[in-house]
Amino acid sequence: MSTLMEDRLATALRARAEQVQPEDLTPVAVPAVTLEERRARVARRRRTAVLTGVAAAAVAAAVAGPLVLTGPDGTGSPQPAGPSDPASTSSTDRAAGVLVADVDGDGQDDEIRLHGPQGESYEVRVTFDGGDQAGLDLTFGPALRLWTTEDLDGDGSEEILLRATDEHAFLPLVIRSTESGELALANFPMAELQGWTPDSSRNRWAVLDDRLRTYRPPAAGGTEVPVWSWRLEGQQLGLDGKEIWCLADPADEPAPCPGGTDQRDSSDGAGAHSDLPELMPAVTEVLRQQPYRYGTGPVADDYAQLQGDLGEDGGAVAGGQVELVVTALGEEHRVPIPAGQSPRLVPQSLGLWGDAPAFLVQRSGGDTAVVELYSFWNGELVALEPEADVFLGSGIVDHRGEMTEQRTWITPEGTMFTAVLLDYASGRHQLWQWDPDAGETISTIDLGEACIDWETGEYGRC
Repeated sequence: MSTLMEDRLATALRARAEQVQPEDLTPVAVPAVTLEERRARVARRRRTAVLTGVAAAAVAAAVAGPLVLTGPDGTGSPQPAGPSDPASTSSTDRAAGVLVADVDGDGQDDEIRLHGPQGESYEVRVTFDGGDQAGLDLTFGPALRLWTTEDLDGDGSEEILLRATDEHAFLPLVIRSTESGELALANFPMAELQGWTPDSSRNRWAVLDDRLRTYRPPAAGGTEVPVWSWRLEGQQLGLDGKEIWCLADPADEPAPCPGGTDQRDSSDGAGAHSDLPELMPAVTEVLRQQPYRYGTGPVADDYAQLQGDLGEDGGAVAGGQVELVVTALGEEHRVPIPAGQSPRLVPQSLGLWGDAPAFLVQRSGGDTAVVELYSFWNGELVALEPEADVFLGSGIVDHRGEMTEQRTWITPEGTMFTAVLLDYASGRHQLWQWDPDAGETISTIDLGEACIDWETGEYGRC
């Protein structure tokens, strides 16, 4: 027997139900996965870290949340890790913001925490099994994360790897324990980064088969991918060879190809044919106002810098409005920059005759970027004139009556190349190397045709 209140409620519910249409409905949410279930799934995955661009990282951060951040005093309530986060071989409770590993190599587990951020400042703190502590301050942010641990140098102690997800092409931060019990940050030599294109969201690193490895997924339809492994010696990370692995799905991790197609290249990226010089990686950064130091001479304050009103990027400057100022052996040298687009200095000198360096000034405008070179001749800083029919710059050019792409770049070893694209599908290029050993001029050496994959850094004879 129903009451008047029940009758009114039933009538109201029926009326409301009649107003709801199919388009008003949404799918049922997936049930939440328990921490134990997630850990079981994660344990089945191999460890990896995918470097994404700023936009993708922002989405990932919004969805998954920070992995291990605690409050400034270490007592905050960190958010749980996302379901796709890799596991660590160490005893780890990442949802609690803690890694547990043998950091000092004494056979006992130590506790690792990341404190912060306060602004953009973090502290990595290790509590050793005996109760002693060591800390290291890091100015990174805002999404620095503890990631995993691995014995990268084979000495029995595990290094700490941290990941920053809001940067383009950002390598892991590797922290090790020194013999004195302090924490130190290991260094990556930029001159050895093979297959790692700055500012590319496709760069990846992972800890695979107990080694830190860097790679980039192959182009669409490809499965083979060059994988570079790294070694740790003291506080310096260095390349330890290259292998060709297979990657069937870009979302997975590379693995040795079926049938053992391991192709270790002990030359660390020398290219597919020995008659070609080392072309990769390329130095692409530019400086506007701050000086950069060059050379390894006895005088510590050798530097190069553009001085004057640099105007705006892409804008025009008058002749003499900007000067290139180079300090060598304590003596300052100046040369005026001619009129043109706003100049920028490339922070890598070109190796010339003897010990003299050449300095590259780049101007970008429209579809082209022009390179100008300056060096010393008869004791004076002068402009070098290109003595060739090859355009000294990058962009869209007319080659043999057809518009195509051209790139000019310098390597960290101080060698400059120019390549003109001949066939897009195969990556076939006409290649030149610039020969600076010609007084006040610079000319080219024709290296013939080469196939270059700008995505992976692979190259060789076609």
